[in-house]
Amino acid sequence: MAHTYWKIWASIWFRASCADGMGLLRLLFYLFFFMVVHVPSSSWSEVDRVFWMPLPLFDVFSLPVFSSDILELLQTVFFISLILSCIGLATRFSTITAFILGLYLLGLPYNFFGKTDHDSAINVLFMGIFAFSRCGDAWSVDQLIKKYRSSTVSNRADNGEYTWPVQLMRVTHSMVFFAAGYSKLHASGLEWIFSNTLANNFILHHYIDDGIILDWGLYIAQIQWLCWLIAAGTIIIETGYPLALFGRSLRIILVPSLLFMQIGIWLLLDMFFVGIMICFMVWLPWHHIGRWMDGLYKRLPPHRYNQTTTHIQASTNY
Repeated sequence: MAHTYWKIWASIWFRASCADGMGLLRLLFYLFFFMVVHVPSSSWSEVDRVFWMPLPLFDVFSLPVFSSDILELLQTVFFISLILSCIGLATRFSTITAFILGLYLLGLPYNFFGKTDHDSAINVLFMGIFAFSRCGDAWSVDQLIKKYRSSTVSNRADNGEYTWPVQLMRVTHSMVFFAAGYSKLHASGLEWIFSNTLANNFILHHYIDDGIILDWGLYIAQIQWLCWLIAAGTIIIETGYPLALFGRSLRIILVPSLLFMQIGIWLLLDMFFVGIMICFMVWLPWHHIGRWMDGLYKRLPPHRYNQTTTHIQASTNY
């Protein structure tokens, strides 16, 4: 019995997959994150310490609030590490650097005023997973340098090292939304569904946010049963989201449902969690995408390589 459970566990976490999928995921994640990341301003160093409420991480390691000059320097290094992580140059060092600096810079505002943010924390967790993975084995400058220095080209064998990082990111993504659904039920119970909470949010955000794209929220707020239905659907999807980990059919239903729910929040409440939206890419079938890209590369016309080889040989003879 234990052996059977271990085989199931190993098939989930360490099923052999290709390096290309992991490399593509790394490239796209850091590319999109670099394009949209909002690093807290260096002006946090000027906030009075009376508002300093350190998180356990900052408290245990006695992490200070650096001066504005040092914070600006750390921001520059952070952005450089994101670029290097994206292209896969010194991948291990750059991903670890991005994780450590992201942990500090993006976590700094959480220590003031009891501030919380729904958007950036999950990205830091993803960067931590990348830092401990072999995400630079494909689609990276490191790999190109390795091929250039090596006289023989070796095919990368499928490995479970390219599976567990993706699976761990999926678990992280699902638990973030599960925690959101659980907190609603824990704090308010079914009253969160059968009260006017959702209707009040539609009305409130319509009048306090100038960027509302659709004004449908005002009309939805007037239909009580529809508000209850949307609220119930939100709880069901969020708390049931971890089930997407256990079956392809459930994944096909739950992941798009939650994605459309996030789009609806953006359109009706003007709350766009871009960091969380980026992380939805982890649910794509990266093993198959990597296989397809690798096959596409191998199907390139062979005469291109012959021409290149002939040109190199002619240059050498000359």
